[in-house]
Amino acid sequence: MVDVLSPDSYIQGTDSLGGLNIDSATMFADHKGVHKPRIEKKQRKLAEKVTFLKDFLEDGEQLLAITTAVSPTSFIEQMTTGFVFVYIKRCMLVFTDRRVFHIPTTTGFDYRESVAEIRYGDLESIEQKGSRLKVAYKNGVKDLFLYVRGSERKKIRALLQAGNRLASPAATGNRTHLCPKCTHVLEVDRFDCPGCGKEFKNRTKARNLSLWLPGGGYFYTGHPFLGVMDAMIELLFLVIVATSLINGEWSVAGIFGVLLALEKALTVYHANHFVKEYLPVEGVTIQKSPMRRILGVLGMMFVLGFIALGVLGVLSDTGVLPSERVLSAEEMQDGDYQTLRDEGLLEQGEMVEYFYSEGILSIKEGGSILTNYRVIAYEQNEDETITYYSILNEEILSVALVEQGTATSYSVYQVTGVGEENWIYLLLPHEYGDGERFANAVRAKIRQ
Repeated sequence: MVDVLSPDSYIQGTDSLGGLNIDSATMFADHKGVHKPRIEKKQRKLAEKVTFLKDFLEDGEQLLAITTAVSPTSFIEQMTTGFVFVYIKRCMLVFTDRRVFHIPTTTGFDYRESVAEIRYGDLESIEQKGSRLKVAYKNGVKDLFLYVRGSERKKIRALLQAGNRLASPAATGNRTHLCPKCTHVLEVDRFDCPGCGKEFKNRTKARNLSLWLPGGGYFYTGHPFLGVMDAMIELLFLVIVATSLINGEWSVAGIFGVLLALEKALTVYHANHFVKEYLPVEGVTIQKSPMRRILGVLGMMFVLGFIALGVLGVLSDTGVLPSERVLSAEEMQDGDYQTLRDEGLLEQGEMVEYFYSEGILSIKEGGSILTNYRVIAYEQNEDETITYYSILNEEILSVALVEQGTATSYSVYQVTGVGEENWIYLLLPHEYGDGERFANAVRAKIRQ
């Protein structure tokens, strides 16, 4: 196999693409040096995405191959983001005769104004093995690039096989980021360029936004999907903690408070790793097609809707908002029981057997109650007073379904009692058989 990084082994051939100086005989060939139109098409397409590198190339430096991959990712990052890390840590690797450019990208492999270099002179070893590119530096540091594009693996292996590499003096001894504006070498943990002063997103602001704004660290570092997911989880935890404190459920509040703190710490950890890619405060604007914009908006609406439903569900389950279900006495919140008493809907010693509220924000808005004494239908008036109608259990004659409900409408039951015009309507949910369960409990009160 030919060692294309050896000066004597080049197949002569040069080309220019978007101002880039490329060795076309190597770049458009397979690992055996045979030109392939399919490879040329793919390489030219990738080269179009990195034309900005013309400002970084040194005199006489040539591009040999371009591939896509996943940037080095810590074990914690992989475990806490799942397979999503493959998309949020995407990058491009550009091999030249002197170094490898590492370019962190968006999920669509678009430029984020973040560029790093790996000088061959700084390497102890570099090896393409399967889908992984293993890099070891002379200072003992190691990098592992994952999911290198399958069609380029053999080519890269040929480029990097043992042999005399081209002259490439050591630089910093590690993978080093470069300023996208002036190409100056950036200093570790310094978030402005020492050459031109260009400002980059920093660790302090990433940490503060992560701590004080749900999803803030992810939005700051340009990862909106993770930001939305994190915001959804944090908001749910916050709601649970707040409602648990209101209801005096200290153990529940403590558990979810710890989970919220862990979620915050994880966000800070991720944000700290993202800012290490030196993301400009004022970066390039990524052009998106109309379809991608529409899909993005629809996706955001779906996620926000999911968040809203989740929050409403938690508020309902914890008793802050009325439940959508018919509740037995054991399932009712103590606060709801007290509200019914305070509003005069329950008499002294009267015990609830089943309860349903039609209210959205408060159980005072309307509902149905079955007690050991009577069945009650009530509603709130415009002046916020409550009007209720009831029939004693011993006077119930019949319970009839007047209108069958659906997933979005109530089932209407008419309860008829002894005497003229002695009847009430009960508006009950149709889903889960709740309305029929309530109605059957009322029917059970009819004396045989």
